Amino acid sequence: MQEGRCSQLGDEMLGICIAENFRYYAALLFPQADRTSFYENVIATNWPDDLVTKYRQSDQFFASSFMDQCRQTTLPVVACSSALYSGLNRDVDLRQIGTEICGFSLHCPSGTRYLAIFSGASLSERNIHNAFIQSLGAVNHFSKKVRLASKGHPLSRREVECLRWTAAGKSSEEISIILDLSATTINAYFKSVMRKLDVMNRTQAVALACRLRII
Repeated sequence: MQEGRCSQLGDEMLGICIAENFRYYAALLFPQADRTSFYENVIATNWPDDLVTKYRQSDQFFASSFMDQCRQTTLPVVACSSALYSGLNRDVDLRQIGTEICGFSLHCPSGTRYLAIFSGASLSERNIHNAFIQSLGAVNHFSKKVRLASKGHPLSRREVECLRWTAAGKSSEEISIILDLSATTINAYFKSVMRKLDVMNRTQAVALACRLRII
C-alpha cells in the first residue's frame, strides 16, 4: 500500500515527512465501534506493503494501547511502536516503521475525526508541533474535497447500484448477474468510484458513501 496509490492526501503527508525528517506516515479515519480495523480506516500510508497486510490480518489496531491514548486526548500522543499491538499477540514486527511513533487526533469543521501517525525519526517538540499543524491542514483539504464531491454527487446511477449491492455483501460476480453486466464492467465501475471518492478500496468506498448519504 504505497504512497503512489493515495492521491492528494498522500502527497501532502509525504511532504510533511520530508519537511520534518520522518520516514513513515499513515492517515486514517478515526476508528469507531462499527469500523475498527486499520485496513477499514486507512486513507493513505507509505508503510511497507507486507507490514500493512500482516497488521491488517492481526486486527490489533482498535484495541491497542496507542488507540486508547488517542481516544483520551486531543494532544499529540508519543509512544513506542509496540503500543500499536493489543495484548500479548505480537506476531507483526512494527519496528519496521521505527521504534517511536507520534499520533494526532484531528477534527475537521465537518465534524469528521481523523488520525495521523508519523514515525522513523528522532522526535522533538519542534517536529511534533510542525507535523501536527501541517497534518491538520492536510486533512482539512481532504475533508473539504470530500464535502464538495458529495454536493455534486459525482457517482453515476450504475456506480451507486454497485455500491449498494456491495454494501449488501455481494461480490463482483454476483453483482454482474444481478445487473446483467460483465464482471469486467462491474470492476471498472468500482475503479471509477474509488477514483471519484478518493479512497483505496471498496470497504472505504461503501463507508464513505454511507456517511455522505449517497447510499
